[in-house]
Amino acid sequence: MVVLNEVPSEDLRFLPEPSFKEIVLYLSAWSVLGLGSIPSQDVFQRTMSSGSASTAVRSCFIGAGLYLTIAMLPLFISLCTRHLYPEQVHGDTQLALPNMVLQHMPMVVQILFFGSLLSAIMSTTSAAILAPASVLSENLIKPLLNDRLNDRHLLYITRISVLIFSGLATIMASLRSNIYELVGESSILSLVSLFVPLTLGLYWRKANSSGALVSMVVGMLTWIIFELYETSWPSLVPASVMSLIGMIAGSYYWEKKSKWR
Repeated sequence: MVVLNEVPSEDLRFLPEPSFKEIVLYLSAWSVLGLGSIPSQDVFQRTMSSGSASTAVRSCFIGAGLYLTIAMLPLFISLCTRHLYPEQVHGDTQLALPNMVLQHMPMVVQILFFGSLLSAIMSTTSAAILAPASVLSENLIKPLLNDRLNDRHLLYITRISVLIFSGLATIMASLRSNIYELVGESSILSLVSLFVPLTLGLYWRKANSSGALVSMVVGMLTWIIFELYETSWPSLVPASVMSLIGMIAGSYYWEKKSKWR
């Protein structure tokens, strides 16, 4: 209770201020991981590996419940760090939680903590590298070559793709020192380029592949432009809107074009 009582009241405010901009900023913050994680390979793989649709739905709700319960424990430990060791807040805040574990936990808990941390990092990075490498080799290069590749050549291309994406991921990680920013940017990229095509592709009958490509390109370019020219609004807001417009316009345009032919 001592730790919770010292938390500023504005930090515990759940709902935004009653203004249009504050509401948009509030919804944008929730959308980064709430909607941006839906097209990610982690959610997709777990959903597709479920035995039935009901199992997939229940697992999503159970996972959300675990996020709201178990995931709150490291957040509370971080609040304790702010209360007990305020000097760590002014340094590299990413080391606050590991330092608390090292200083107050027994050796067995330290082994479990750092082992699970390394396991989470390695599983996430391996999936994040293998997924785009498979998409590049199987869904882009193979169709472009009219399926002239045999399994051995496709395996070589996939391995090279893994090396390419590993190098790109290393460069991106070197340019950023904050893990939170990297995770946020990866979710934003999924939100502005993949969320709209995935959602409308599932629920809108007139959606087609041409509209999906236009949506991804327009959403990505809009996000890059607004990132270069900083504004008071989050870049994902206009990028998501343009992604939706591109999906609808592209689907209608190519549908009419194919009918005219």
